[in-house]
Amino acid sequence: MSRSLTIAGLAVLIAAAILAGQINLGHAASSAATATQTSPTGTATETVQTEPGLIAAGKKVYRKCAACHPVGEGAGHRVGPTLNGIMGRAAASAEGFKYSPAIEAKAREGLVWTPETLDAFLTAPYKFLPQTSMSFAGLKRAGDRAAVVAYIAQFSN
Repeated sequence: MSRSLTIAGLAVLIAAAILAGQINLGHAASSAATATQTSPTGTATETVQTEPGLIAAGKKVYRKCAACHPVGEGAGHRVGPTLNGIMGRAAASAEGFKYSPAIEAKAREGLVWTPETLDAFLTAPYKFLPQTSMSFAGLKRAGDRAAVVAYIAQFSN
């Protein structure tokens, strides 16, 4: 996937959050946070401006994920892998985590985690990845998914 597609995907998710009323556009542009996108090889390719209100909303929604998927400094694997550095990373590639056969098969097909693929996965994990071992129904609201993607993207620096 090209990096412009990745950036465009994040823009679509942010636009959905704006339409859902989850972003306050009254913030000054200088207050925007940055999230670095990475290539599948792990090298930084692009810095994305992310609205602080979207990140704050994402932190709140991410509570549903945090028990199994920790993020941030010192985060380690739990039931699921830590999501630090997930943007632009090949699926099933967090060192030290034993993945399910279903996600390993997707990884062999070339799945890379981007805003678009994370959005599709978070919409309906069982549709995106039949036989996943993750017991999570998904996030139905586009604004919630955009917020979670923006929140975890900040841990990909």
